[in-house]
Amino acid sequence: MTNSKIIKRQILTVHILRGILIGLIILAAAVAVLSRLSMIGFSTGTVIADVVGTIVFFALIGAVIGALKGRRVMRPILRQDKLYAGTRFDREHFHEAAGSGNFYLGDDWLLYHRDLVTKAWNRNSIDLIERTGAKSSGNKVGMMKLVSGKDEYMMTYQVSDTDLEQVLQHWLNPVTEPQTKICPACGTVNAPEAHFCAECGADLEPEQSI
Repeated sequence: MTNSKIIKRQILTVHILRGILIGLIILAAAVAVLSRLSMIGFSTGTVIADVVGTIVFFALIGAVIGALKGRRVMRPILRQDKLYAGTRFDREHFHEAAGSGNFYLGDDWLLYHRDLVTKAWNRNSIDLIERTGAKSSGNKVGMMKLVSGKDEYMMTYQVSDTDLEQVLQHWLNPVTEPQTKICPACGTVNAPEAHFCAECGADLEPEQSI
């Protein structure tokens, strides 16, 4: 199943369950009011039909809302997919970042998911990520700011022993390690700035003939 389908299914499920819960609350409140007014005189079959009907009705409302919310979440992701070719969102394999419980990293995408809020950004669309509150593990909840173009997002996360800001900064601006030099004579790995092999003394930068 693709990332897009997983997100849509999760949003749809949450709203259907919320719809059912709202329906049951309304039904319970109506029963309580009618009981106090001594107006209940329905048969068991009628009560069951009313309960089932109420659940189905509000579940359908939840399904419609969930489908609309899912499309709204995916719209900016699909725009970024088209804008940054070769970095498809559905091909990403996400892993949780720094035990945050809310931030997930792929090769080219950052995903934020909390309760009913789901957002994703391509690395190329992010201008800034910085922590705005709570760094130590003594605080349970931290705050991270993300800037993408003219939009600014404030997002909470679960603070752990690992510095989430550092992890996100390293992902956003990866440091390219300098290439080591392999001695052609003995195979020793040398530092990138070395001119001669530390093991055998061979020249690591032989003059090229013209």
